[in-house]
Amino acid sequence: METDESGVSLASGPDGRKRRVSYFYEPTIGNYYYGQGHPMKPHRIRMAHSLIVHYNLHRRLEISRPYLADAADIGRFHSPEYVDFLRSVSPESVGDSSARNLRRFNVGEDCPVFDGLFEFCRASAGGSIGAAVKLNRQDADIAINWGGGLHHAKKSEASGFCYVNDIVLGILELLKMFRYFEYFGPDYTLHVEPGPMENLNTPKDMERIRNTLLEQLSGLIHAPSVPFQHTPPVNRVLDEPEEDLEKRPKPRIWSGTANYESDSDDDEKPLGGFSGINGPTMDRDSTGEDEMEDDSAEPEVDPPSS
Repeated sequence: METDESGVSLASGPDGRKRRVSYFYEPTIGNYYYGQGHPMKPHRIRMAHSLIVHYNLHRRLEISRPYLADAADIGRFHSPEYVDFLRSVSPESVGDSSARNLRRFNVGEDCPVFDGLFEFCRASAGGSIGAAVKLNRQDADIAINWGGGLHHAKKSEASGFCYVNDIVLGILELLKMFRYFEYFGPDYTLHVEPGPMENLNTPKDMERIRNTLLEQLSGLIHAPSVPFQHTPPVNRVLDEPEEDLEKRPKPRIWSGTANYESDSDDDEKPLGGFSGINGPTMDRDSTGEDEMEDDSAEPEVDPPSS
């Protein structure tokens, strides 16, 4: 694919037209600090911007510094009392006298008061409003504000690390050019108990899902190549049955003597000199008597008579 270093755009889409990207970044956004141990860290926005620059992605973006939204802009959604509180509160002013307002506007552990709180909210809201203006004027196809997205904030209170709902402010700006549709969104949340769930998909269902995904991915440009393969079966090795101890042959014990004169092929009959564990020792003669006589023995001689 040919690249055009002169234009501020991304790769072309299905219609062959390059996408114009507008990127909003406030250089001071990384200086704000929620406090020790707080998971919300604005300096990560500055780290993301540093990566964009070092990867030369900024050459394909239109970088704009957002204007700081004023109280009137923020008041398009938030209540006047809440906006006044954000403008006036500071770490120095927090005390027993303002404890009631802190509870009223849900400012505390999750949403602490820090230096430059309202300036941080102005930069965040200004970037999202500016991005919506770019889209309304058709000056960009894609608008990015990494400092925004603080959608947990409510009309009259902070919530979930968010103080000003820049998403709502951006939508209100977009509604100047786009139609508004009401819709009903029922809650389809499945309350599933923790634990393994039985797979009710049949092999036919899984094959149909696989084919549908492959067909849709094939129509996308620069889609990642996902190897859809069948999971090989797990071959279980069957355990060999244990040999019955009662059926094992009884070992034969060497008694020190053996009979090598027999040529019998009977394997069941033990050789002379062998005995079973529980059986008696077998000698040459089962009677236990030695029938062989010594040939060299001298005969008895009667004494001479007188």
